[in-house]
Amino acid sequence: MELEPFLLSDLARETGADRQGDDRRIRGASGIEDAREGDITFLLPDHPLSRLASCRASAVILAPDHPDWEGPHLRHRNPRWVFARALARLHGPLPRADGVDPSARIHSTASVAPTAAIGPFAVVGEKAIIDEGVLLEAGVFVGRRVRIGKDSRLDAYAVIRDDCVIGERVWIYSHAVIGSQGFGFEIHQGRADRLWHIGGVLIEDDVEIGAGSHVDRATTGMTVIGAGTKIDNQVMIGHNCRIGMGCCIAAHTGLAGSCVLGNGVVMGGGCGVADHTVIGDGARIAGGSGVHGRVPAGATFAGTPAREHRSWLREMAALSRLPSLLRRKGKAKPERPK
Repeated sequence: MELEPFLLSDLARETGADRQGDDRRIRGASGIEDAREGDITFLLPDHPLSRLASCRASAVILAPDHPDWEGPHLRHRNPRWVFARALARLHGPLPRADGVDPSARIHSTASVAPTAAIGPFAVVGEKAIIDEGVLLEAGVFVGRRVRIGKDSRLDAYAVIRDDCVIGERVWIYSHAVIGSQGFGFEIHQGRADRLWHIGGVLIEDDVEIGAGSHVDRATTGMTVIGAGTKIDNQVMIGHNCRIGMGCCIAAHTGLAGSCVLGNGVVMGGGCGVADHTVIGDGARIAGGSGVHGRVPAGATFAGTPAREHRSWLREMAALSRLPSLLRRKGKAKPERPK
């Protein structure tokens, strides 16, 4: 990947960080152990300055509470975020094709903006609307009556089924499927008959949906992914879920139908969420948790079934002592009969 160098002072202005020492031209970014001349690196607030003893980076991002550092550096309360902005600068704009590839199939009733780019063998269905600056890579499928907002990007082989709405600046990665039929069946006389899902999916602005993830259409109405939410690879969002703004959901997590997540919810990898679960604003769910019922706003839950994190830690500590307690009990002498 060809990187885009920048000045340390430019990164300071963008992030509001305090620059100290000489200005430097930054040509790369690395972890502390791998950094070379021309790179920028960062130190987490709770890590000691001694970790930088043999670091060769040209500049470092530190927290305000770190001790003095002689070399060029930035200070910010969130060094990792500043490092993320450095990576964004180095990455530069995402590569994109121009125009419509001759092999693409676009329905005569579809509307494609002049600045949109359609890659090889992409399909755009009846009455679909593709806005300005949209990129559809090779093999993307866009169904009937789909709308894709400005500057959104669909990587190769992403699928958007009928009647879904994609906001602006949305990034959907390869092999993600938006708007497939939900897992809905009614058992009648020993037979599972499909409960058809005739709703759609609404993905608001600035959402990312990772490779191989699936968002099912609603039974009726809309499954909703709120603005700014980031969904990792291989995540399952069931029918009629409503995900708030600014959530982060890690890989291999599955949400059953009609779950509600508030704004700013963070879920670790491998979580399972039962249907109709409600998770409040700002809640944190540890990886591998099994969640059902209600999680209060701002709470941190862990375990299966998930419960308040400190309670779970106490239970795990007690469980770890169980083998020694059983051994002690086995060695105890039986009481003499009276």
